[in-house]
Amino acid sequence: MMLLRGMRETCGICYAAFYMSRNLEHVIADEGGNPTPEAKDRIAEQFNDMFEEDLTMFKKFINESTIAKFDTKTGDFWQRYNQSWEYMEQKNSLRSLERASNLCLLVEILEKAGKGEELWKRSS
Repeated sequence: MMLLRGMRETCGICYAAFYMSRNLEHVIADEGGNPTPEAKDRIAEQFNDMFEEDLTMFKKFINESTIAKFDTKTGDFWQRYNQSWEYMEQKNSLRSLERASNLCLLVEILEKAGKGEELWKRSS
């Protein structure tokens, strides 16, 4: 994953990798362990019901410091992107078992695309 996260484009197409640590239900519902398929369905349905009609609340949720464990406001896209991955890649840590995601950066890109804005500037 370290190789993929370091890529900025492939075959001339801009590229970025996003993560949710552990599993989706851990990030969205703070449920650890190994939920049954039925429990996963229930969690996903509750999450959908909570945010389906409220993009503002969804963005607030995925930008919370309990999920986005990096500074979501400072720096350009690539600085924040790198910071998000540096957090996850800290040596001798169990970061991948924590409730964490950089999905808020993907939402930022999609919003810019929807407005016809440049998705991200390539940094050198």
